[in-house]
Amino acid sequence: MRSISLVLFLLFLSFNLSFSQEHASTHKLRVGIYHNPPKVFQIPNGKADGVFIDVLEAIAQKENIQLQYIHGKWSDLITQLEKGQIDVLPDMVFSPERDFIFNLSLPVLSTWLQVFTTNKTAIQNINDLQNKSIGVITNSRQQEILQNTSLKKNINCRIMAYDDYHLLANALKEGEIDLIAAYRFFYFSELCEDIIIPTSLILEVSELHYGFSRHTDQSLKYLIDQNILELKNNPKSALYESLIKWYNHKHNGLPDYLIWIIAIGLIAFVTVSIFVILLRRQVAKKTQILEQNYKELIKAKEKAEESDQLKMLFLQNLSHEIRTPMNSIMGFIELIKESDIDEINKKYFDIISKSGSRLLVTINNLLEISKAESNQLEAVPTSINLNNLIKSQIDFFLPQIIKKELTIKNTEKLPSIQSQIMADKNLLNGIFNNLISNAIKFTPAGNIEVGCYLKDNDVVLFVRDTGIGIPADRFSAIFERFVYADITLSRSNEGLGLGLSIVKAYTKLLNGKVWLESEIHKGSTFFVSFPYQAAN
Repeated sequence: MRSISLVLFLLFLSFNLSFSQEHASTHKLRVGIYHNPPKVFQIPNGKADGVFIDVLEAIAQKENIQLQYIHGKWSDLITQLEKGQIDVLPDMVFSPERDFIFNLSLPVLSTWLQVFTTNKTAIQNINDLQNKSIGVITNSRQQEILQNTSLKKNINCRIMAYDDYHLLANALKEGEIDLIAAYRFFYFSELCEDIIIPTSLILEVSELHYGFSRHTDQSLKYLIDQNILELKNNPKSALYESLIKWYNHKHNGLPDYLIWIIAIGLIAFVTVSIFVILLRRQVAKKTQILEQNYKELIKAKEKAEESDQLKMLFLQNLSHEIRTPMNSIMGFIELIKESDIDEINKKYFDIISKSGSRLLVTINNLLEISKAESNQLEAVPTSINLNNLIKSQIDFFLPQIIKKELTIKNTEKLPSIQSQIMADKNLLNGIFNNLISNAIKFTPAGNIEVGCYLKDNDVVLFVRDTGIGIPADRFSAIFERFVYADITLSRSNEGLGLGLSIVKAYTKLLNGKVWLESEIHKGSTFFVSFPYQAAN
């Protein structure tokens, strides 16, 4: 009797183990596949392949995720993703519209939008696009960027959209179009034959992500983000093995300008990687906490605020660590520019220098907003002359004003006896700096007015422009982080959307308030008020 009971117990245990193994995988992903080698494409046997597929399958194998591939055209797949008919679409370039519609993963690859041509057409700069026909993928980021470029630069070019890269490459070889606008990985595909050559014209530098549907379980997105971070930090991971495999293209060399861009990118990547390694234990602990509580973080407001604060602290630390090596990089670039180099390389170094300066401004803004939101800033009042401070701000921006053919003037001042006040000079400089910068950026022609006055025992500062204006329904939104007055603005012409959120944070530290008046195509006026306190 005991032997029979033992046999029944073992059979029951074996059944439970096999059942649990068969049902261990609870995650399923419907993955959209279109033809864009070597990043993602369909091979003759019907399966999917490419860099993004290698990475996704490595994650799926580790996390026990079932993948279902759905093939189609890019324009059809992105519509299916929005409707929730598929869960994820690889190789998605960031844009404000996509970030609003979809959930984007952490960046997987860096890329840039490049112009490709044949020996029949010579392209040196953006003016060479005049009267040219340029092929792009239908409903792609390339099409959006190129339309903005032709609009902003007054380039008269014809944009022709094709459903896939096969049609695009054939159109260029057959002479139906003069140029192709594609991301750099097109160079490593079998479609980029010897007749098709890359040019030195770069239209946009960007990151590539997995795009998730808003209908997809967000726990899968967080799980894949964690694995992407681990893969990028491991030089022997499936990501780097895939890049080595797909980079083995029949073209043996890279143009010099690409070598310089890749070198600068590698330096920045190594710098960030070193910092990530140093904080790996801390990030691992935070990641573990987030994994255990992600459902509560989504549903509970207080948990979401805690997560937001952690991100701000991380940005603050990251900004500190990146800024020092970036200053060194910028210094050495300036030294190289002063050496005996040819004009072409000098031009490339100028581009790198401008991009580096823009990166430093972005890092500084991230640092300031993270300090403000983590309550690490406080107002330190000192005796300052407000009229003189405004004059120094106007003098600082005067070269930019002259270059853009605008005018700037100080239209209202405090009486001399009242202009000496007690306030935090750094906060006031930061407020004027961001408001005047925005006025210059969004004023194509006309003038800018800066001034101050007293009203009801408050000091009121203002910056008025004759720019493009802001829609009334965006008045409140533009003071939030990473938000723009117009979500259709090109990322190549915009920053991170932190300027006005910094103004709002600084004004709060001054116990004041900020508001605006604006009318589309007629201009905007930003006001900042805070209590008046005369200096002894």
